[in-house]
Amino acid sequence: MKYDVIVLSGIPGSGKSRLARKLKGATGETVSADDYFVGPDGQYRYIATEISLAHDKCKREFDRAIQSRRTPIIVDNTNTQVSDIEYYIVQGRAAGYDARVIRVTADPADAFARQTHDVPPEAFERLWTRFNQRNVLPDWHVETTDCSSASVYF
Repeated sequence: MKYDVIVLSGIPGSGKSRLARKLKGATGETVSADDYFVGPDGQYRYIATEISLAHDKCKREFDRAIQSRRTPIIVDNTNTQVSDIEYYIVQGRAAGYDARVIRVTADPADAFARQTHDVPPEAFERLWTRFNQRNVLPDWHVETTDCSSASVYF
């Protein structure tokens, strides 16, 4: 069996989570720092001071998925910088997984309107700027997909 790690990279509202659901299949698992902020009532409540705790939990869930030999394992975070992505690529490869990055592109105005976490305009602009710097390492397998298409959403 081939084992895959897929690290999604994109701005909020670009379609990463919808793409993750399409890629996951019956045997896959999606890990996301966002899950940390979802309460028992299913409501998302972001707490800025706990972002590092959210990413630590995401990495623990990723490690657990690797130990369980889940495939594909999809990392659904913004992942706009090498430091955001590197852990997942390195750990995935060390465990024998094929690891790749999928850059999810979309029109920034549409993405801002679609995003569900109320990211303020200033923070959204910072994420957009970082995403456009295309921070990846040369030995990473990187693909790009445009999720602006309505077919991705319906």
